Amino acid sequence: MNKNYRDLVVGALLVACAVVLPMVFHIFSQGIGMLFSPMQLPVLISAAVLPIKYSVMVAVIAPLLSSVLTGMPPLLPIAPLMALENVVYVTVFWLLLQKKSNAYFALLVAMAAGRVVYAFISGALLVTFVGDSGFVPVIVGIFAKGWPAMVLQLVVVPLFVKRIEKI
Repeated sequence: MNKNYRDLVVGALLVACAVVLPMVFHIFSQGIGMLFSPMQLPVLISAAVLPIKYSVMVAVIAPLLSSVLTGMPPLLPIAPLMALENVVYVTVFWLLLQKKSNAYFALLVAMAAGRVVYAFISGALLVTFVGDSGFVPVIVGIFAKGWPAMVLQLVVVPLFVKRIEKI
């Protein structure tokens, strides 16, 4: 099979996982899906298994398609923000993995970069449309609410990276 077709198929499967996995988490509770950000798992894994152009496609398509098909996340303003955050995740993670960085280190840096971008854009939107009184609480809230997802990603994603390195 042509490598481009293989990468396209793997990317499509990861997008499908990114759409279905949050629905599985939401079976247990609406809040648990938001708490663990399960969509980000296949997105981050894409950076370990695909060339960067396919990882970026997974990062952008996953939240937008999920929004259209399932209503999660809300299309505006969350889905585009998540797409941007995902692009930062995969780009930083992919680049660090290419430099043979430790998967945990690469993942931590990627997660921090993605969260910073998401927090500052969210804060800027809030300031623009609501006023500046909520900027700091939004940024603090994004990081405070994000820690369970970060722990899950630190457990799951490096396992996939190690498995892929063996293959």
